[in-house]
Amino acid sequence: MLWSGPLFVWTKIAHCIAICKRLQIQFPQYQFVPVFWLAAEDHDTAEIQTVHVFGKRYHWPVTGNGPVGELIPNSELNNCRINLQNAIQGMPFADAFNAALNDFQNSKHLSQAVQGLLYRFFGSEGLVCIDANRAELKQLFKNQLKADILHQETIKASLQTMQLWQSKQWKPVIGFRPCNIFYIFENTRKRIDKTPTGFELSDKSKFWTTSEMELEIDSNPERFSPNALLRPLYQQYILPNIMYVAGPQELAYWLQLKSVFKHYNISFPLLSLRYMQIPLSAKTIRYLHKLNLQPIDTFKTEQALLTAVTCNDPLTLHAVEWNATFKSRIEDLGQRIYQVDASLKPAFEAETHKYLKGIERLISKSNAKIKSNATQFQQQINNIKNAVFPQHQIIERTEHPAQWYLLEGPDFIKQLIMRCEQLEGEIVFYATARHNTES
Repeated sequence: MLWSGPLFVWTKIAHCIAICKRLQIQFPQYQFVPVFWLAAEDHDTAEIQTVHVFGKRYHWPVTGNGPVGELIPNSELNNCRINLQNAIQGMPFADAFNAALNDFQNSKHLSQAVQGLLYRFFGSEGLVCIDANRAELKQLFKNQLKADILHQETIKASLQTMQLWQSKQWKPVIGFRPCNIFYIFENTRKRIDKTPTGFELSDKSKFWTTSEMELEIDSNPERFSPNALLRPLYQQYILPNIMYVAGPQELAYWLQLKSVFKHYNISFPLLSLRYMQIPLSAKTIRYLHKLNLQPIDTFKTEQALLTAVTCNDPLTLHAVEWNATFKSRIEDLGQRIYQVDASLKPAFEAETHKYLKGIERLISKSNAKIKSNATQFQQQINNIKNAVFPQHQIIERTEHPAQWYLLEGPDFIKQLIMRCEQLEGEIVFYATARHNTES
C-alpha cells in the first residue's frame, strides 16, 4: 500500500482499536490487542500504486508479479515523496508527516515501510502489525498446505456452504479452486494447478509429481502462499482472532468459509462489518443544507437527487396547481355570469383571454426560473457527488488520510477512534478542518 493506502485502511484500524477499548472495559481480566494483517504476499501491484492527496494523484509505477511486500522503495517512489512534500509545505502537521514519508522511503521493503508508518500513527494505541509471509509461520501451516494441494480438501469442504448459498441464490464473491495456493519463487507469485500427473504452475514453468510436491512443502514452506480464500484460515491458525473487522467484500468471502473452517478444525471468529466514516468539507455541507438534503442522500444517483430537489421547488408546485385547477374555475365563473346576463359573454371571454395571456406570461417566466434553478441545482449536486465520490469511487477508497492528518494532526486519529466507539450504525459523516484552498 502506497504510504499505508487510502482512508478506509485507517478507519478499519480505528474500528479495531475501538472494539478492543470497549472489550477491555467489559472484561478487564483479559488483554485485547488490535492486530493489522498485512496482505504482503499479494502480487497485484495495481492495488498499491496510486493514492490521492487533496485531489492530486500520486502514482508509483511499479511492475512485477511477486509479493508486493518485497518491493523496494526506489527512485520513482522517492519522486512521489518529494512531490508530496513540496505540495504540503506550510501545513500545520507537515513536519510530522514528512518524517513518516522519509522513514517509509528509507525502509528495506514495502512491508517494513507500511508497518513503520502504521506504528508511527497507531502504535501508541497498542496496534500490532503482522506480515504472515515468514518461513517460521508457514512452517506451522504445512499440514493445511498439503491438505489443500495434495488432496484438494478445501474445495471439497466448501461444498456444504456453497450448496446453502445456491439454495438462497447468493452469488459467491470468490470461487474455490482445486488448489488455493500460489508458489513464490524468484520474485514471482504464480498459481499452482492440479494436473493428471501431478502439479504445475499456471505458466507451466515448473512441474512436480505428488511426492515431489510433498517434499517441496516440507523443505520450503515459505514458498507457498494462500490465495484470498485460504488466507483467513492461515491467519486464524497461526494467531486465532476473537473478531475480524471486515469490509463488505471481505465479509462475504469469509462467510463462504464456514464449512472449510469446520473441516480444518480452526476457530471461526466473530465478524464485524467495518464502519465507514465519510469526511465532508464545509463547502459540501453548505450545498447539502442549501438543497435540503441529508448526507446519506449522497449515495443516491444524481438524477434521483435532482428530482428530489426540483420537486420541492415552490415555483414548480404553484405551476402544477394552476394548470390543474385555475382554468376550470374561470369556466365555472363564466357559466354563472351567463346565467345572470348572457349578453356579457363576449366581454367576459375577451377579459378572460387577456387575463389568461397575462398568467401564461408569468408562468413562462416561472418556468424559466425553474429551468435556471435546475441548472444551478445540477451543478451543486455534481459538486456534492464529486466531493463524496471522487474518481467515481467513495472517498475513503481513493483519498489518502494525509490530507486530514496534515490539518488536524493526532486529533484526527483520536476522532477516528472516538467515532467508532460511539457509532451505532455502520456509517457516519463528519465535518473536516478547512483547507486553505477551500472557499
